[in-house]
Amino acid sequence: MARMLLESDNPVTRDLAAEYYPKFWEDYCSQTGELRTCYFGQHAPWGIILTFEGHYDCEYRREIVSLAPASWERQLQGCDEAIHTVQQTLSGSQQSIILRELFGLVYMLFSAIDGVAANPESEAISERLNETVAFVDEHRREIETNIRRLVLERDRRSAQQTYLLGMLPGLALIGILLAALSIETKIGLPVELAIGGGALGAILSVLARTTRAQTEKSLKIDYEVGQALIFCAGLFRPIVGALLASALYVIINAGLIPLKIPEGSQGEYFIAAIAFLSGFSERLAQDALVRTSRATF
Repeated sequence: MARMLLESDNPVTRDLAAEYYPKFWEDYCSQTGELRTCYFGQHAPWGIILTFEGHYDCEYRREIVSLAPASWERQLQGCDEAIHTVQQTLSGSQQSIILRELFGLVYMLFSAIDGVAANPESEAISERLNETVAFVDEHRREIETNIRRLVLERDRRSAQQTYLLGMLPGLALIGILLAALSIETKIGLPVELAIGGGALGAILSVLARTTRAQTEKSLKIDYEVGQALIFCAGLFRPIVGALLASALYVIINAGLIPLKIPEGSQGEYFIAAIAFLSGFSERLAQDALVRTSRATF
């Protein structure tokens, strides 16, 4: 409205608008954010703004829809829904880029209406409007696909971070257990090596897959199960590695697996290596346990 008053043919109106316009503009920006881009119609009553904070606003009279086919309003609603989805799900540079793309599509729709309002009898302009609607429809679908992809990647990254954070208390529990076992001299060093080696192997396995996760998607976590369950899965990962290594150590000592533990310091290295490999390759350790149970029973 202030913009329209500034462009009024009445000099008195222009003077009043010039006096109050700066204050109005300052108040508007303080409430909605500094403007990044704004457009106003020349022949049809419409206006759209986009702020640096990502706030989006679009105003037009309902009569403007009568100048366009129903597909025009459907595309406008689709862009509007996509913009609100971006504001709720994305942030930072990703949100900024997608918002600018969608904002450009909205501007194209209104610019086409502006042309029709300037010359409603022109068939060429009406045909250009239909072409614009088709163009917006195609590119809006591509943008929506990108939005879903970005949201999926964000959820995966969040799940990976939660999983890794969950491993820290799990590792702390293993440390507390090893400290308690070191006090109990009857347990002995081999058991401590089995527990510690299994936990470290499990941690290294996760860290190695995490470094490859961006390119190979090797660290696969079901992010839909919820943050609490993902955190618990990370917490249990070093504990599972320690338990598998301990189980294999007991089975080897029982003679159920045809491996002989060497004597002396070499035996300690042997136990540590077996435990580490058990935690690092959980699947192989489980396969060894399954084959042993079948052979035994």
